[in-house]
Amino acid sequence: MSRDSIALKLLHNVGEIDNAARRRVANDGDVPPLLVKMLHQAGSRRILIPILAMLWAAGYKTGRPGLARGSSQSLVALVIGGALSEVVKRATGRARPQDSADPGCWDATHGKRAAFPSGHAVNAFTVATALADRRGMCPITVLGAAAALTIAWSRMSTEKHWASDILAGASIGCMTAGAVGWAIDVAMRRQNR
Repeated sequence: MSRDSIALKLLHNVGEIDNAARRRVANDGDVPPLLVKMLHQAGSRRILIPILAMLWAAGYKTGRPGLARGSSQSLVALVIGGALSEVVKRATGRARPQDSADPGCWDATHGKRAAFPSGHAVNAFTVATALADRRGMCPITVLGAAAALTIAWSRMSTEKHWASDILAGASIGCMTAGAVGWAIDVAMRRQNR
């Protein structure tokens, strides 16, 4: 089997999963518009970056290194993850479900408005991962994960993204936040030598 046929088979299988998830979410019923708007804003970098910058400043000024570290980790990971997702969006150009019923519509004409990966999922899972880093299972970690999952679900329920867009965005967010956390740990160890 050639690489092209393997890639086509994989895309076909992902499309089947995306369509099944779309049907399932559509059966959940309408989402109240105010809730959709709130979740859209909660996953936006325009909202998250100023909030995280204020939290970093508060942690720095009040001598709370955990708050300063967590917010700085989130900020750096948000910028890196956001840039990475924009590059991938422009390269893949996948149509959003509201624009095409075909999850296999990968066409560079969609550019910045492309669906793959979900930028809101990148943002939400970046912050949730940074919250969980070094804290383990605690109420704030559970709240962060629940918020990220709710934002991701809202993006599917409003037909802004396919399930695979959400999965890719969540993966980018988690990996970016984890990598930034690791880099901060390495830098702090070197500084303390």
